[in-house]
Amino acid sequence: MIRKMFVEKYRPKTISDMIGSENLKTLSDSIQTDPWSLPHLLLATKSAGTGKTTLAKAIINEIKSDFLYLNASDERGIDVIRDRVKEFVITQGFNRDAPKIVHLDEADGLTRDAQDSLRNLMEEYSENCRFILTCNNENKIIEPIKSRCTIINLANPPKEQIYTYLKNIIDAENIKMGISLNDLVNRYYPDIRSMLMALESVKVLGSIQINGSVEVANSIYDLLKSKKISDARRLWLTYGVSHRDIVKRIYFLVMDDENISKSAKYDAVHVIAEADYRMAVGSDSEITLASLAFELVSIFK
Repeated sequence: MIRKMFVEKYRPKTISDMIGSENLKTLSDSIQTDPWSLPHLLLATKSAGTGKTTLAKAIINEIKSDFLYLNASDERGIDVIRDRVKEFVITQGFNRDAPKIVHLDEADGLTRDAQDSLRNLMEEYSENCRFILTCNNENKIIEPIKSRCTIINLANPPKEQIYTYLKNIIDAENIKMGISLNDLVNRYYPDIRSMLMALESVKVLGSIQINGSVEVANSIYDLLKSKKISDARRLWLTYGVSHRDIVKRIYFLVMDDENISKSAKYDAVHVIAEADYRMAVGSDSEITLASLAFELVSIFK
């Protein structure tokens, strides 16, 4: 028997099953009444694991579309758009009651040439096909594509609904928690995917393991607050997590940390923003992260 990972096993199948679905009720009602009313969509959020891909899959599932899925961070060049995408959109789907859908996950990874080619396909084949793009950085999507899409900025999911969702999984899987559900949610919020990975780690291994950028960043943050810079550096070198992902996660931890004064938060966010900018323009990420670590330790006192 094949056992699905929790992320897939408990992924909502319809829009109404999703956390925060009340904000998407109009979209759900519209496409159920008339699947062809679905516009091109750009699903955007600054945080990973908050439901962009799940929403795209729910839409496809609800209207039973023929679809093409591509992870644009892996298949990001113009050849993919010209060959695979164009080959898909020029043909009629098996379900004539709904448009075909091209689902481009992490579309902010597409090259400029690929995006230029994509915008032409979106316009030329709109009678046959719809495009659903997801991204974490909306600024990397060119304006001609954004102007062709309805943009849905997914807000951070309500914690109360997350508690209910996770409690149902804990009961169904008979998981013996070593920490409170509240601590688990606060540790990973708003990344529901990482919460599910943590639950699976507890079920299989008996404890939460360091298994991704969120957990690594959480541990690094705790070490920096304890002024253990060498231990923090050892973590970010050992697990090979994107240094920029760590910086972004530390920002959320700082903003949510009630034990830090407003003035300290101001100083911390200032140096975090500087580090993020330096990485974005190509500075050495290891040196930049080390510099940030020393500055944060000084700020935390």
